[in-house]
Amino acid sequence: MPGSHFGRRAALLGAAVVLTRPALAQRAWPAGRPIEIVVPFAPGGGMDVMARTVAPFLVARLPGARVVVINRPGAGGQLGTEAVANAAPDGFTLGACATPTVLSQPIERPVRWRPAELTYLAQVVEDPCGLFVRPDSPLQGLPDIPTYREGGVDVVFSAGRGIFGPPGLPEGIRAAIEGAFEATFADPAWAEAAARAGLPLKPLVGAAYREAALGGEAALRALWSRRPWKE
Repeated sequence: MPGSHFGRRAALLGAAVVLTRPALAQRAWPAGRPIEIVVPFAPGGGMDVMARTVAPFLVARLPGARVVVINRPGAGGQLGTEAVANAAPDGFTLGACATPTVLSQPIERPVRWRPAELTYLAQVVEDPCGLFVRPDSPLQGLPDIPTYREGGVDVVFSAGRGIFGPPGLPEGIRAAIEGAFEATFADPAWAEAAARAGLPLKPLVGAAYREAALGGEAALRALWSRRPWKE
């Protein structure tokens, strides 16, 4: 009968809704599925070490979370960065990034991200940069090499390593991740683990990291316009 047929369909639809509710609830962040931190370089490098060292500390501060580190190398970090920048902003895909690379690549070639649109969560490391010469070079010590400041240029060059998310990461998720980083950076156990891993720490969280990360973009663009570093 038509009435009984409609009743069966309604009952089946209601059962489907009931069955899907637990599945939807299980996917809630951060416990719904593993949070992936995409490292855009091969295993064993500095970016990989940074991500794998900090991951368990984040897990301990995000109830129910599981974090896995995924290596996605290629094109000097471009492929992995694009994967994160174009992922759904659901908190389950984060990435490791290096500054100024995340700024310089969009200047020198087409990429699928805009630096200002990324969600900068926390800088973990700042790597000092230096100059190296051949063993037989006549320049054998710092007294032989004028610094930028001695030449009238007030600059100190370094590179940062940190964790970012895709554009549009919801405020609640962003705040939770930033809080996890702040708690991690205040933990003496973290400082000990970072020292064992050889990480030169310079922690910056949230807005402070974003400001530091984007602060050099104008200078990079000016340098590119004067002397491109890539043919």
